[in-house]
Amino acid sequence: MDMQVKGVLGEIYFDGEWITIRKKAPGQRAQEFRLRAADVTGTRHKPASRLFHGYVQFVLPGSQPAPEKTTSGTAADHRTTTHTACPSATAATRRPRN
Repeated sequence: MDMQVKGVLGEIYFDGEWITIRKKAPGQRAQEFRLRAADVTGTRHKPASRLFHGYVQFVLPGSQPAPEKTTSGTAADHRTTTHTACPSATAATRRPRN
């Protein structure tokens, strides 16, 4: 069950066991972080608006969700990647699971 989601400053890959976050800040090399899916205790998602990027964040045991910000500053957290508003992506995330 491979899944890939692309955002503005990064991409998220899921292979059924591992979550791989690849982030690239403007002017910097891409960085990659891997999380074992079984270790994720929660997620946070903030939809993008016309003025601000949205984000997806994975919460791990013993950590608190990063504080919500209205700037691209949340992209500095390695558990978070940003995205822009996209009607087709929003519809895809709301599709019921089988």
